[in-house]
Amino acid sequence: MLVVEKSKVSKRFQVAIPAKIRKALNLKEGDILIWTFIDGKLMIDVVHDNAEDILRLLGKVDMGPTNASEDMDEVVNEPEG
Repeated sequence: MLVVEKSKVSKRFQVAIPAKIRKALNLKEGDILIWTFIDGKLMIDVVHDNAEDILRLLGKVDMGPTNASEDMDEVVNEPEG
C-alpha cells in the first residue's frame, strides 16, 4: 500500500500525523514512534505499546554493548517535549 501525505513542522517542531497515515498504521494514543535517520532518509517505525516490538526495532541498529531492558525503559519513560 502506498500512502503519501505531507505535514508542516510547527515552531515547537511538532508534526501532526495525517489522518490517512494514522489509519493505515492503526495508530492509537500511547503508541511509540521510533525515528531513524540514515543516509539522508527518515524512517518511522510504530510500536503499538508492546515491549517486544521495541526490542525488535532496537535490534535493527547495532548500538554496541547494551542492556535492552534498561534501554527500553529509557525509550518508554522518556519525558515528552
